[in-house]
Amino acid sequence: MANAYVFPGGKLDGADSDPALHRFCQGLTAKDAAEKLGDVPPEVAIGYYIAAIRETFEEAGVLFADLESGGPLSLAEEEKHQRFQHYRKRIHDGSMTLSELSSEEGLVYRPDRLHYWDHWVTPEVEERRFSARFFLAQMPEGFRPNHDSMETTDSGWFTPTAVLERYEADRLVLAPPTLRILLELQEIGSMEALWTAAKTRRIEVPNLPVAHRDDSSFFLLLPGDKDYPGSNTQGLHRARMIKGRWELIRG
Repeated sequence: MANAYVFPGGKLDGADSDPALHRFCQGLTAKDAAEKLGDVPPEVAIGYYIAAIRETFEEAGVLFADLESGGPLSLAEEEKHQRFQHYRKRIHDGSMTLSELSSEEGLVYRPDRLHYWDHWVTPEVEERRFSARFFLAQMPEGFRPNHDSMETTDSGWFTPTAVLERYEADRLVLAPPTLRILLELQEIGSMEALWTAAKTRRIEVPNLPVAHRDDSSFFLLLPGDKDYPGSNTQGLHRARMIKGRWELIRG
C-alpha cells in the first residue's frame, strides 16, 4: 500500500513466537492469546501480540512495556528517549532482539494492553496476499510517537473523524480495511464505549473481500453484503472504487 496511510504494523517474525521471549511478557499468556484470536496455536497467537508490540516500537517509537522493578516505562526524559531511539533502530535492523532489550533495560512487555479488534485477508484476485490482525491500544504516557523514516515516511496523531475528513477531501489515501475500521471507531463515539467494545469483541471469521464488477463499477464485497458468497442477507456491505478512491457502502 505505497502512499497510503496505515496503522503501524508489519510481518510476524519467527522470533515473535519464541517461548524464550514470552517469559519477558506479563498480563497475557499464550493460552489467553489463542482464546482471543481463536484460530491459531497458542505460540502463534501470542506471537501476533509480540509482533504488534515490536512493529509499533519500530515504526512509531511507542513501546508497550513496564519496568521490571515496577511502574510504567516512560521516555519523557530526553536522554532516555534518545537511548531508546538507538534501540529502536537496532531492533529494526535485526542487530538487537526484544529479549536483549528487556535484559538491557529491565523491561517486561505488556501484550495485555493490546485489544484484538479485527482480522482481514487480502482478496484472492491479488498476487500478494496477507492475513492481517488489527489491535487497539491506549497511548502510554511519556512517549512521543514519530515515524521511522524508513518503512514509514510520514505520520500523524489524529482522531478517526480527522482522518476521515482528510480522506473525503482527497488529502490522503486509505485502504478499505483502514477505512472500515476508522468508520467503526468513529461510530462508537466515546473512549469509554470503545474500550468496553474492545474488551468484549469477538472475531468469528476474517473479513475476506471478494472482487465483484457490474456494468459501471468495481467493488470489493465484504461479509454481510447480499452478493457475498453464501450470504443470506439483503443488505449492502461493500467498498467501491471511484476515481482511484474507495467508498464504503453499507445499508
